[in-house]
Amino acid sequence: MKRLITILSIISVALISCQQNLVPDHPEIPAISDEVMTKSLSAGKITPDDPVVFSAAKDMKSFTDIGPLEDRFAACEVPASRLDAMTTEALVKSMLNYPLNYLILFYDDPNEAIDLIMEYSSLHQEFLSRQDAAEVFVDFYAAADLDISPEKGNLDGNYTSLSYTNTMFMDHFIASGLMTGLGKASVKQKLAEAVELKLQERIKSPGTFSMHSIKPLLAVNEAESLGLATAVNRANAFNYESYSIPRGRTLDFVIFTESSIFELNQLDQAATANYPNAVMLDNSTHRYNGHSYAWHDTSTDNTLWLDRVDSCGVEQLSKYWVLNHSAGGENSFTLCSNASYANIVYYPDGDHSAVCHSNNTYVSKWCDGPLMQHAPSYCPYISTNRQYFQPKVNSTVRITGNNPVALNQANDYTISNAETGLEYEIDVLFMDAPSPTPFVFNQVSSSKYRLTCQDYGYFKIEYFGYYNGYRLDGTTFTVICMQM
Repeated sequence: MKRLITILSIISVALISCQQNLVPDHPEIPAISDEVMTKSLSAGKITPDDPVVFSAAKDMKSFTDIGPLEDRFAACEVPASRLDAMTTEALVKSMLNYPLNYLILFYDDPNEAIDLIMEYSSLHQEFLSRQDAAEVFVDFYAAADLDISPEKGNLDGNYTSLSYTNTMFMDHFIASGLMTGLGKASVKQKLAEAVELKLQERIKSPGTFSMHSIKPLLAVNEAESLGLATAVNRANAFNYESYSIPRGRTLDFVIFTESSIFELNQLDQAATANYPNAVMLDNSTHRYNGHSYAWHDTSTDNTLWLDRVDSCGVEQLSKYWVLNHSAGGENSFTLCSNASYANIVYYPDGDHSAVCHSNNTYVSKWCDGPLMQHAPSYCPYISTNRQYFQPKVNSTVRITGNNPVALNQANDYTISNAETGLEYEIDVLFMDAPSPTPFVFNQVSSSKYRLTCQDYGYFKIEYFGYYNGYRLDGTTFTVICMQM
């Protein structure tokens, strides 16, 4: 079968010339005509049975140098004239060749990855328009086995021995409910047999497959009413836990059972292979995700997963920045127009959050994949319409006590109105300098501190409250030491 090559030189030349350790935002790619695209895909005469072989299969670097996800989608577009002429079997093979199937691994809700591919890919749109789509897809699905060998690639043109990435894509694609025709008796029977076989294989290999790899098969069973026995003798994969956050809010966090070493290695490999110009700061884990890292706990010891919606499907992430009228109209973070002032970045078109490391570098957790340091648009998420947030300092806390004070005289200072849910730190500065320290400062009780000034001048008692390292509350009390 003749291979069809997509040449990305239009994109890669501009990118390579400015390539640094982290790829900067990529400029908009001009529209590519059917004629030019056809030539770029062609390597001789094309027949309707020939699947598309994308450039990433032969020149991965040119593809992975592309930053914004929109540009990667554009680089994978196939002319309508080519798609119209292809058989449905060739379309399915092309879908398995598709370089962006890895997205299925990096979205909190895999359906969002499927929807995104459907929005941007005319290949997948054409496939779903075919009357025999379900029948052909299930034939491929039933014949395909998962190859767990470490060297197994996604773009090797093997349609019966699939990588973990392509296997997960097929599972979630069937479970998405996008294909009509799965209810046809013969198709449903073949699908049920295939799902049952795959389900039993994964259940019997707990060291390789956690519930993370089993859940999509259970989703297919439920979505298509296959009627399979679904008893899985595994520990509960997750539990919802309600946690209070500052300013009178409560969010539903999730505690997940960890994925297997095999699955986590697959995620590490997918991230580093598709984004080699980003830096992996910590390995993949199913314990926490991007929202939890950015908004709740930037420690890699984080064990809480935070979804955009709560356990009832109601929007909850915005509680961090939307006014809370029941708690006096305060919120913990506020929008800022200047990215250079931001601490957290939210990707509303990608359901993702990141921490600003610098103006051109973010740190974010890619779903249950690794913790990555990357350029703003060099990630698996649509990066347009990014929103920038900074902490909103409330200053409700109060410090009361004597002022001015005499030399070497002990004076007590009381803390009041501290916010619950914040971690407070207290410090004393003499003449705005951390040293020398001509004073004695001790904690007397949970809310009382004792200061003895040993030199003349002014002393500042600073009391600041933090959430996830972000300052949300605090005040300064100045004490003048003078001759009395």
